[in-house]
Amino acid sequence: MRNRIAGLAAFVALILGISFFTPTLPTPRVSASDEGPFNDPVTRAMFVRTEFFGSTALVPLPPSVARRNLLELTENDPSNTEALLKIAGIDEQTGDYEAAEEIWKRLIENDRAYLSEFAAFLNRRGRFEEYIAVLETRFVEAKEPSERSARLGELLEAAALHDVRRYFGEEFFEAHKQALTAS
Repeated sequence: MRNRIAGLAAFVALILGISFFTPTLPTPRVSASDEGPFNDPVTRAMFVRTEFFGSTALVPLPPSVARRNLLELTENDPSNTEALLKIAGIDEQTGDYEAAEEIWKRLIENDRAYLSEFAAFLNRRGRFEEYIAVLETRFVEAKEPSERSARLGELLEAAALHDVRRYFGEEFFEAHKQALTAS
């Protein structure tokens, strides 16, 4: 019994000695100051800076408030594609798919590079015919032969997956003969 008590006392002394005499190292702090990520207007539109357990933290705003703030940003700067992308994401997450689609169309008008992300949006919505039609557009607009080949593969794979047979017929290949043979 004495050995147990002595062992327990030694263990408690060891723990107390470690916790009281171990030097504390400074913990690195990530700051949400004006010099940090909060300086970005899109971040300021979506987050609020607040005190959190003795340090500053960025806390997400409710989606409706963030959307409103982002819309104000795009009114002041219509070319702010980052804000438009965030708005489309918020609209999709909150179930306002028509508004999200309008944002995607607005983005595509300015930059055709957003076609792939719009296609993914349509695919997530289960609108497979439209999804595949956008993939076809991407195939036709591809400039490089290797890019066209990859996009044709993506198109045919999606068409097979969703059982859209018109992309396997002679008419499709005749209509796109020039795109298929151009080098």
